Amino acid sequence: MNRQRDGSRCEIDLPGRPAAVEVARHFAVVAFRLWEVDDDTVDDARLAVSELATAAVVGGAERFTVVCEAADGRVTVAVSPLDEDGMRDGPIDRRDIVEALFPGSSLDGDRFLLVVEG
Repeated sequence: MNRQRDGSRCEIDLPGRPAAVEVARHFAVVAFRLWEVDDDTVDDARLAVSELATAAVVGGAERFTVVCEAADGRVTVAVSPLDEDGMRDGPIDRRDIVEALFPGSSLDGDRFLLVVEG
């Protein structure tokens, strides 16, 4: 498990196993609470991380990275699958799920990106 924290941005690399989804959720919650993000937005971020991390695991990612950011009244959550060398493993096409859960969310290449304004 690799962790980085820089100001209002942090990331963690996790193994592509079901148990890592819970770790990813807790990581996001702790990060956003430390940055004093409101509870409703933290709940939305937790759900987004859960869905996206689950998609990475179900999609067969050996590892995945979770990135959380908070700046200018926005929070951003990104989940990227990684291969065994730590490089992005390619797209996990779960755009319909993300769009259904979070209408108007941004999907950036092979990463899932959710911006919640609060």
